Amino acid sequence: MQIIPVIDVLKGQVVLAQGGQRADYPLLTSVLTQSTEPTAVIADLLAFHRFKTVYIADLDSIEGAPLDHQFYQQLAQQFPDLQIWLDAGIRKAQQLKKLPPADNVRWVAGSETLPCVYAAAEMDDWILSLDFRHGQLLGDQRWLMDEAVWPLQVIVMDLDAVGQSMGPGYSRLKPLIEKHPQQKWIASGGIRSHHDLKQLSTMGISVVLLASALHKGHITAKDLVGLEANNA
Repeated sequence: MQIIPVIDVLKGQVVLAQGGQRADYPLLTSVLTQSTEPTAVIADLLAFHRFKTVYIADLDSIEGAPLDHQFYQQLAQQFPDLQIWLDAGIRKAQQLKKLPPADNVRWVAGSETLPCVYAAAEMDDWILSLDFRHGQLLGDQRWLMDEAVWPLQVIVMDLDAVGQSMGPGYSRLKPLIEKHPQQKWIASGGIRSHHDLKQLSTMGISVVLLASALHKGHITAKDLVGLEANNA
């Protein structure tokens, strides 16, 4: 299983996502870092564990502000061996055709902002996030009806559970995995401990996005090494 740490950036600082209410997100407090500056937070995460990928949600762009391409170019250059998955609030399929800020950056597009259009099917090097709140898909409901436009990797993002340590959405993941086994499903939201990670692994989830459980110390470096070793 691959664990990808999540970094939520708001006004240039790293915040701790809690339940999807972005305006109320506090600055990050963590057992892994004393900083809220993205570069320092990434460096401290990599000192904790040799992550190969990080996920960054640019909350300003998701809410409609222009993306600071230069910032992400510089960030990617500082960590050239790290792949960055970037959710920048993409609203048009044409934006997926534009090159990301750097070669080691991949676009993530959420159902919350991107309408379901067949133009998206023309591109395969991006990641779809199916964003759920209060049990309902945010955005265009057609995303759940036509997997022909999905890329290979699809995130199931439970925004209500983010930062809440309430457990991942097993009941939502299970039917999606069973109906679409060809997809590479990625779980996000509510993960409490390595026990949740083991259960997700038995369901067929090989990639998990994680933030609070890492920053609160609920999942240790030893846990991460063990998960990687079991899936080697």
